[in-house]
Amino acid sequence: MKHDIMTAEIAPGVQSCYIRSNRFKTSRISVCAYLPLESESVSKYSMLTLLMSSGCAEYPTPRELNSRLDTLYGASVDFDCTKTADTLMIVASTVFVDDKFLPEPVFADCADMLFKLMFAPAIDSEGFLDANFEREKRIQLEYIENEI
Repeated sequence: MKHDIMTAEIAPGVQSCYIRSNRFKTSRISVCAYLPLESESVSKYSMLTLLMSSGCAEYPTPRELNSRLDTLYGASVDFDCTKTADTLMIVASTVFVDDKFLPEPVFADCADMLFKLMFAPAIDSEGFLDANFEREKRIQLEYIENEI
């Protein structure tokens, strides 16, 4: 079983990792950002991951984003915010069918999509798009209410 592991620091405290294995039919690209754990910023970062996963400047709505992911043979993106000891870890990842199983490669397009979601968000002059922010806020509040 052969594994190719590529890592790179793309910004201070931000690591990217790509592991290629002939054991699976899918590939994953992950980017991790490590931040100090501060009680006043945890909910903001949690909301940030939700907003980043809902669209980018090129695909500002979830519908447009999902349509684009469908053209990449059903690729998916996931953003998560977790606590590890005294560190807050934000993980952005994309999972997609490995290029060797496709008639055309999608690795570069999936990596590009992930970086667009992270670094070219769906914003206007006021910040994140109101529609996306209100939708994600409503979903979070419903999730919290269901947990109580």
